[in-house]
Amino acid sequence: MRAVSFLSALGVLSSLAASAAAQDTPQNWQACFGSKPTYSLTQQVAGCTAAINAGTATPANLATAFNNRGVTYAAQKDYVRAIADYDQAIRLEPHEAVFFENRGLAELKLKRLQSAFADYNTAIRLDGKSAYGYYGRGVTALRLGRTAEGKADIALAKRLDASVAKDFPTFPSHHRK
Repeated sequence: MRAVSFLSALGVLSSLAASAAAQDTPQNWQACFGSKPTYSLTQQVAGCTAAINAGTATPANLATAFNNRGVTYAAQKDYVRAIADYDQAIRLEPHEAVFFENRGLAELKLKRLQSAFADYNTAIRLDGKSAYGYYGRGVTALRLGRTAEGKADIALAKRLDASVAKDFPTFPSHHRK
């Protein structure tokens, strides 16, 4: 009888802990958005995960939480998990160029050049002034041996945003939505 009571109590405590972890709190969203530089990457992932699991976010906010968690995974060089989160963000909000830019970079880091190129093409189609889209597509084109196309895209990206070449190596760490 004691074992059953103990297991019941343990089950209740586990449910309460899971419920608390899945709460949609301002602190979770602040951590997810990295709105304070004091949030560690682990805290950012936890904040986004709690916001996602709470089940109360609008589709747009949920997509942003997936994107931001993907950005955090990418910062940890966990590109496979980042891509999975970008996939979810894109499923929810397929017209957001930034989600395709972020996934494109993760694909580029994994040397999945055709996928990266396709994502950058989509980002550019969605936002014709996407400096990161053009720059990423240019870098990808160069790696595919398409030198003229790559150089043209990079030049256009620099005309759209002079800082893109400097920022791209740290992208998407600052590319939260």
